[in-house]
Amino acid sequence: QRVESAMVRYARSANFTDLNAYELVLRAANAKVEKTALIESLGLIEQAIKLDPNSAGAHAQLANSYLLLWRHSLTDDPDEMLRRARSAATRAIAIDNNSYLSHQVLSLIYLYADKDHTQALASISKALQINPNEADLMVRMGTLLGFMNRDAEAIEWIGKAKLQNPLHPVWYEWNAGFVYAAAGENERAIIASKKALEVYKTSASIRRVLIAAHGQLGQWTEAKRYALEIIEGNPRFTLSTHMRNSPFQDPAEREHIWNIFRQAGLPD
Repeated sequence: QRVESAMVRYARSANFTDLNAYELVLRAANAKVEKTALIESLGLIEQAIKLDPNSAGAHAQLANSYLLLWRHSLTDDPDEMLRRARSAATRAIAIDNNSYLSHQVLSLIYLYADKDHTQALASISKALQINPNEADLMVRMGTLLGFMNRDAEAIEWIGKAKLQNPLHPVWYEWNAGFVYAAAGENERAIIASKKALEVYKTSASIRRVLIAAHGQLGQWTEAKRYALEIIEGNPRFTLSTHMRNSPFQDPAEREHIWNIFRQAGLPD
């Protein structure tokens, strides 16, 4: 029943006129944050757009898939992926300015690509105004506030999201782990991040949260182990390349986390 209600809510918000298109986008929206899965999701969304070219939700999901490829360094042409994400998000807004999905993905672009926290906050606030009961948006708000060093508010939003959706997907834990680590709630960060890592087993992003949390606790054996796993997974990993879109608003907070990464063994 929970899944069915979520599907109905998504379909309504995305304004699909073609049920087959909706089903394709729903499948794409559940893709893991992995290169192969995201490329497959793009194919599904492109099929959906052919069936229903005026679905804001389809274009918003297209933008999100391109943005994930860019954010997580899963493409050989990051500039093109970001350009496509912006284009699809602009199209989604043009189709329906009252689509919360469109404003959500626009907020992510403002945050991760532009590091424009003011605009990111305006967009996610607009999305929540349109759909105030959507738990996914609450997580996004919490994550944004975590990057803005507004830790108490960030934790509150994560808590709201989990109450709103008790059977939440594991990516909530991924985001919660970051928020807790940024707030210095390191034990909570480790618990949440390990839950996420059970599903996203190859994720360097989750491992970075674990490095930050263990480092802040002075647990350098664990921090160095996760750093080594990141390098083993990607021998070309560097902070300057793969952390280019980490949008801490406070430079001092960013430098604090970067110093932990360096001490754990991640190269500049």
